[in-house]
Amino acid sequence: MRIWRIETLWITLAFLVLLLGVWWIPGSASVKSDSYSSAFPGKRVFYQAMQRLGTDVHRSTDELIPRPGFEDRILILGPARYPSEQEWDDIFYEVLNGATLVFAASATDPFVEIPQFGLTITTQEILEEKAKLEELKKQGIDVELEEDGTELNESFLDAPSLSDLEDAVAETELVDHPVTWKSNAIFDLDSIDNWEVLLSSNDHPQVVRQEVGMGTVLFCASDEIFSNGAMVDSERALLAFRIVEATPVRGETFIDETLNSSGVPKVVGILFTPAFRPITLQLILIGVLFGWIGARRFGPVYESMYSRRRSIVEHANALGVLYFRAHAGAHSLESMYEFLKLELRSLYGNGFRVDDAAAVARQVRMEPAEVAELLKAVKMAIRRGDAKAISNSEAGRLLKQLSFLISRLRSDS
Repeated sequence: MRIWRIETLWITLAFLVLLLGVWWIPGSASVKSDSYSSAFPGKRVFYQAMQRLGTDVHRSTDELIPRPGFEDRILILGPARYPSEQEWDDIFYEVLNGATLVFAASATDPFVEIPQFGLTITTQEILEEKAKLEELKKQGIDVELEEDGTELNESFLDAPSLSDLEDAVAETELVDHPVTWKSNAIFDLDSIDNWEVLLSSNDHPQVVRQEVGMGTVLFCASDEIFSNGAMVDSERALLAFRIVEATPVRGETFIDETLNSSGVPKVVGILFTPAFRPITLQLILIGVLFGWIGARRFGPVYESMYSRRRSIVEHANALGVLYFRAHAGAHSLESMYEFLKLELRSLYGNGFRVDDAAAVARQVRMEPAEVAELLKAVKMAIRRGDAKAISNSEAGRLLKQLSFLISRLRSDS
């Protein structure tokens, strides 16, 4: 039963990897504020509500301008990164030819300059810092002004959360009831006369609209009104839809996700982007299959006929048993005698007479007659080993005496 549980686990892992290849369960969310995210700052509820209201709404995941030349409505709501200079030029060209743009700055990072449309979304703190620096310049003090403005206020660099936004009452005719507006950003317009203010807060424009060429642009100082958290309040949700409905739609509506997917730094996450995900899943599947093969046994247990020798003593015992069964005592005696001669030459030089029993007896401190009798018996056993094998008992006795001789030789040296 336990084996089947393990098999089921591996099969489930392999099936899950195959399933991820056709249906990416985690979804396509790259940031918490996009239209895929169900988090508090996400736009998923707003996107799904627009679909249920019958609006022809799609996500644009490949191109910032999905259908160039068409009079579509493009919604850019709190992107992870703002469009580059070239991308703003492309958007401006599309608006001139009849497209509609709805742009909402990120509530947690509102600073963005859009010279193509003659406005900047910034904060009151940055405007005050700019005014101070301009005053210093008039006094003759040379001060370098950063182009992006974010260096003017170091505290602004610490991106606030949605809970840190200031609450105010929206001044607008888009809805009949008072609605809470959350934003820390304001507009820095070249000329307010060119813009139609649709919503204000604390006497500062927050939503402005303008016709540019054959198209229309609408800028919102904060994307918080489109978040999932704002959709919980029915009055605020109605205001969010009224803001989008304040722009004409001649074609289809697209919510941009390209700026979200390309605006977040990724390390490991890049392996699971749509471009690299198939390769990553294939490597994971290979790893799962390799682990499966290594974790299970195919067929019955194979019992090896050979056991591994775990020590030199076991090897010596096995070799002795082999010699005993083969009656190869003469061969073992010859090997040990050759070993004795090698030991003598290595200890006393190559000129030492290994066949001289008296010389050997002096080195091992034994009686010369005893050593001479042992060497003579060993030589006779070796010579007659080919014709008439010596008995195992005789070979064992001689091997024991030779072993004792070698041990005396090593101890005395």
